[in-house]
Amino acid sequence: EKTFVDQDVSAAVVCCLERGPLEYKGLCMILSLRKHWGDWNNIPIYAYSPRAEHRISDWLRLILDQYNVILIEEPINSDYLEYPLANKPLSMAHAERNLHEDLLVFLDSDILCWKEPELLCLQEGKDLGMVPDDTKTVASSGPHDTKYESMWKRLYEIAGVQGTEPFVTTLLTDEIVRGWWSSGVIVCRRSANLMDQWLEIGRAHV
Repeated sequence: EKTFVDQDVSAAVVCCLERGPLEYKGLCMILSLRKHWGDWNNIPIYAYSPRAEHRISDWLRLILDQYNVILIEEPINSDYLEYPLANKPLSMAHAERNLHEDLLVFLDSDILCWKEPELLCLQEGKDLGMVPDDTKTVASSGPHDTKYESMWKRLYEIAGVQGTEPFVTTLLTDEIVRGWWSSGVIVCRRSANLMDQWLEIGRAHV
């Protein structure tokens, strides 16, 4: 069985699928991964369908089975039915608690995988890998940001952020904002329990 980093570290991909356009996007992601991820094209894939009323179609179930994708349909999103973005932290926290792989790699279902990944391997002592988001949207640019600063200071308070508060530069618009990373690609060390913390901070903020 191939591992994601070395002989002693295993990994799995987690994604979210629901009935509708996301089925087709997610299928393209899975097919491109299986074809183009080189040594990792047989990595375990766990596809979550967290909202009971949005179960995937039968045709997609057959294809997932052909490509060795494990479908998880536990209704873990029963509290935020009108907020599909909650599927991400709910699914990742569930995977963190229930899977056995060392590393979890979340991929948005609208991603295409064109080559073998090179930057997803976490170095020793690192528990999380992410990249800054493309644009500012709801990020805060600092104390002078009257629209979003109060929300981010509240999030920092909930999360118990202490010391230096990080700033990053958005990838497309080149804006300096408070720590604002894309949730479309996440690599985490399962044992660090960071996804459960993400979920709990989100629940506290809601």
